[in-house]
Amino acid sequence: MSKFTAAELVEFYKKVAAGGVMELNTKGNWYVQGYSSPNISSMTDQWRIKPAKKIIDMAHFIKSGIDCEFSDNDISHWFINKLIEIGDPLKPYQCSIDEQWDKCRPRMNHQMYHDGGECPLPNGFGVKVYHRNGDSSYFDTATGQKEWVHRVHSQDIIGYEIFGLTDGYKYAWERLKRREP
Repeated sequence: MSKFTAAELVEFYKKVAAGGVMELNTKGNWYVQGYSSPNISSMTDQWRIKPAKKIIDMAHFIKSGIDCEFSDNDISHWFINKLIEIGDPLKPYQCSIDEQWDKCRPRMNHQMYHDGGECPLPNGFGVKVYHRNGDSSYFDTATGQKEWVHRVHSQDIIGYEIFGLTDGYKYAWERLKRREP
């Protein structure tokens, strides 16, 4: 067990400034800290930084043309359309019928056709892919490297279904939510 050095504290707080979350180990459990923080007399093994989640690149959906879901404050109701622009900080997501929305995500739990080319999704999604031979498989777009090119082969990907975000990712509009424990 050792105490923080000045250099270690500087590195610790740089990680906090970059979006990391301070956690304190109390009786074997890690708790998010908002009211206390380590200092030069704190033990290093009692503190850690929970890494900040990566933000999904929504601009990818403008290029890919995938159906997106749009919503404002009530996320129990989503409107389906195409994302055409990301701009105004108050209502950043513009769909093809010239309306602007607070929130945007790709269409969830819906089977979509894929006709070859690059993977139509950015990193951070849990996806089920459908193959030409009728098989399906689940993978994470951040870690599961799949060949999306068609060669008229039984393992060609002909469709996909997005189930949600994988660990370590969030949407830009979730920045305003309180930090997760």
